[in-house]
Amino acid sequence: MKENQKGSITVFLSLVLLLVMAVIMTTIESARVNAGKVYANRALALAMDSVLAEFYGPLFQEYHIFGLEGSYGKKTLQPGSIETKIKNSMEYTFEPNKDLYYIDNYIPVENVNILDIQTTKLEIDNVNTLLDYNGDFFASQSISYIKYKELGNLSEKFLSKISLIEETEQAQSILNEKFKTEESIYKFDKNITKLMKLIDGITISEKGIEKGRNGIKVQESFVKKLFVLPVSSVNAGVYNPIVFNPLQNHYTNPIAIIDEIISTLDAIGDNLNLIDEARITYKFLSLIDQSVFTDEEELLQHQQALLNAYETLQNYIQIEQSLLKAVSEKTGSLEKLINGTLISIEKAIPVTEDLIIKQVEITGEINKYETLLNTSKDQLNQDFYEGLLEDFLMMEKYKGNHECGLEGYDFEGMKNTLISNQKVVGNAKNFLVTNISPTEPELLQAKSSFQNMKMAVMQYKYDYLIFDYTGLKEPEESEGFFESVRNLVESGIIGLVIENTEGLSDKVLDIEDLPSAILKVEESKEPDDISAIYAYVNLESGIESIIGTFDSSDDIMGAGNIVEGIGELILFQEYLFEHFQHYNEKDLKDALTALDYELEYIIMGKRKDVNNLKAIIMRILLIRTIMNVISLMGDGKRNGDARLLAAAFVGFTGLPALVTIVKTLILFIWSFVESIVDVAALLEGKEIPFLKGKNDILLELHEIILINKTFIKSKADSIKENNSSFALSYKDYLRIFLFMESQRSKNFRSMDLIQENLQLRYEDSFLMQNCLYGFGINGEFGMEEKFIALPFVKDFLNAGESSYSFKIIKEYSY
Repeated sequence: MKENQKGSITVFLSLVLLLVMAVIMTTIESARVNAGKVYANRALALAMDSVLAEFYGPLFQEYHIFGLEGSYGKKTLQPGSIETKIKNSMEYTFEPNKDLYYIDNYIPVENVNILDIQTTKLEIDNVNTLLDYNGDFFASQSISYIKYKELGNLSEKFLSKISLIEETEQAQSILNEKFKTEESIYKFDKNITKLMKLIDGITISEKGIEKGRNGIKVQESFVKKLFVLPVSSVNAGVYNPIVFNPLQNHYTNPIAIIDEIISTLDAIGDNLNLIDEARITYKFLSLIDQSVFTDEEELLQHQQALLNAYETLQNYIQIEQSLLKAVSEKTGSLEKLINGTLISIEKAIPVTEDLIIKQVEITGEINKYETLLNTSKDQLNQDFYEGLLEDFLMMEKYKGNHECGLEGYDFEGMKNTLISNQKVVGNAKNFLVTNISPTEPELLQAKSSFQNMKMAVMQYKYDYLIFDYTGLKEPEESEGFFESVRNLVESGIIGLVIENTEGLSDKVLDIEDLPSAILKVEESKEPDDISAIYAYVNLESGIESIIGTFDSSDDIMGAGNIVEGIGELILFQEYLFEHFQHYNEKDLKDALTALDYELEYIIMGKRKDVNNLKAIIMRILLIRTIMNVISLMGDGKRNGDARLLAAAFVGFTGLPALVTIVKTLILFIWSFVESIVDVAALLEGKEIPFLKGKNDILLELHEIILINKTFIKSKADSIKENNSSFALSYKDYLRIFLFMESQRSKNFRSMDLIQENLQLRYEDSFLMQNCLYGFGINGEFGMEEKFIALPFVKDFLNAGESSYSFKIIKEYSY
C-alpha cells in the first residue's frame, strides 16, 4: 500500500514539473517570437537604410539631392534588384556568421541562432521617385539644404524689391482702365466720322480728310447737300474754311431749281400760245389758192409769207422742245437730289441711334474711370495724377447731355431733325413730276405740284446737324518718326541690347525623357520677340496694336500680392541661384552644362537656349515699357511734348480722342525705345530704377529719330552705378520671375537640367525618373518552434514541422 502511494506522488510531481516547464518554455518562446518580430523589423529598417545609403553620388555632390538610382544601369526602375539587395542585407543580420572569411579561409563560429528568422516573402509595393507629388520631394530637399546656409537679410531685401511692383499696381490698374475708356471713345469718334460723311459729305480718318484730284473729296449725296438757306459758313454750321470752301460749291438749293422749273413751265405756256397763233397763220396762208395771183410779184410775196409762217411755227416748236428738255433735266437733277438726300438720311438715322446708345455706355465707362481716379489720388504720384487728369478732361466731353455733354453734339436732336427731314423729303418727293406734256392743263397741274413741292422743301431743317471742325488743319509728316522705330527693330531686339550676338548659345535641349516632358509641363507662352508690335507701327495700325498691351502684364505686375509662404519660396530660389547659372554670370561654373542660360530655362522652359534668353529680355522689355509710360505720363513737360507731337500728327482730324490716343502711342514708342536702353544696361550688369524719376529718363523725344545700336550702347554706358533699394538688376528680375513661376514648373525644369547635366558629366543613362526618394515594402517572415515543441511529444503525436509567421509593412525615405 505504501509503495503505491509513493508512486503516485512521483507521477504527480512529474506532471507538476512538466506544467512548470511548459509555462517557462511558453514564456521563453513568446519572448523569442516577440524578439524575432522586433529583430526582423529592425533588420528590415537597417536593410532599407543600407539600400538608400547607395544614393547616386554625382546627384548629391553636384546638387545636394539624395536619390537612389533605382535602374542600376538599365532604362527603367528595377524593384527586383532592390528587393534582392534588401534580402541579402537582412541575411547578414539574421545569420551573423554568413560569409565570414579571413584570407580566403572560412572561419567557423560556434553559436546558437536562437531566433532563426527566415525571410519567406519580400515585395516592394510603393515607390516614390523625385518626380512624384509635383516634384515636392526634390523641392523639400533643396530647401533643407539651403536653409542652413548663411543668407543674411535676404528675405528683407527680396521683399523690398517685390514691394516696388506692389506699389505700382494701382498705377497700372488706372492705366488699364484709362486705355480701355480711350479705346471706347476712339470707336465712338469713328462713328461720329461716319455721321460727318453722311451729313456733311466729307470723309475723315486717321490720315485726315480724304482728298481727290481737285482737293477735298465730297460725297455725291449727303444730308446737307439739299440746302434751302443762303450758302454761308454760319448757315451751314461749318466754320473751318478748309472744310467749307470745297463744300460750298456742292450745296444745292432745291427751291432755286423749282423756281427755274416753274419759270420754264410758264415759258412753255407762253410759247404754246405763240405756236397756236403761228399754226393758224400758216394754215390760213396755205389754204389760199395760188392760182388767184395773176401778178408774178404778188405770187412771190405770198410764197415768201407762207415760208416765213412755216419757219415761225417750226421755231416755236423747237423752243418748246428746248424748254421741255430743260424742265426734264432740272426735274432729273431735282429727283437725284431728293433721292440721294433721302438715302443719306435713312443711313444717318441708325448711326445717331447707335451713338445715343454708345454715349450712355461710354458715360458709364468714363464715370467708372473717374471714380477710380479720384479714389486713387492719394496713392499716386502727384505729377502722374496731373497727367491723367489732363486726359480725363478730354474724356469728360464725351459724357451724355445729362452730364456735361459733348461740345456742340446733341445726337438726340440730330436724330429728331433727321426724322423730320425724312418726312419733308418724302412729302416733297410725292409732288415731283417727271413726265410733262406740253398741254395747258398738264402745265397748270405740273406748276401746281412744283409750287407744293417748294412749300414742302422749305420745311427742311438743319438744327443740331453741326460738327466741330475747328481743330482740322493740314497734316504734318509723321512717317519719319515711326519709320525710325521700324528701322530700329527691323533686325530684332536682341541685336540692339547685346553687343556680340554671335557669342550667344546655340544649345538645344532634347526633350526625350525630360521630367517636364513626362509630366507635361508646358513651356511659357512668352514671345521671344515682341518687336513685331512696333516693326510696322504707324498712325493707322499703331493705335490698334497698342490697345490692350497692358493686359498681358497683369500676371507680371500681380507678383506683389504673393506674400504667404514666401520664406520657402525665397530659400528655393537661393538654391536655384547657387546651383544654376544665368546669362552674363561672372562666376560661371567650369562643369559642362546642357544649357548656358539655365535660370532662364527654369522660368521659360523653351528648348532652345537662346529663345529662353530672348523671352526673358522681352518680358523685361514689356515691364520696363509699362513703367516708363507711367514715368513719362507723370512728367508734365515730356507728357506735353508728346501731346504737341500728337496734335501735329492728327490734330487736323478734329477728333480730340484720336489726339489723346496718338499721344499714348507716342508715349509707348518713347517708353519702348527707352526700355531698349534699360535692357541693354541691365544685361551689362547695371541697375535701373524700377519707376524712374524725371532725372532718370535717358532719352528725349527728339532723340528717337536718331536712335541706333551705337546710340543705345552709348546711353547704356552713361548710366552710373545705382545702389538704391529702388533699383533692380538683371538678376533681380530673374528672382522676381522665378517668384512668379509656379513651383511645379520650377521643380521639373530644374530636374530637367540636373538630368541633362549629369548625363553630360557622368552617365548618359541617368534619368531623374529612376531616382527613388523612398519606397514601401511588404515582408513576410517565419520562425520555427524551439521551446514548446518537444521532440518526444512530436514523435508521440506524429506531428510535422510547425512555425510562426508574421508580416511587416514598412516605408522608408530620405
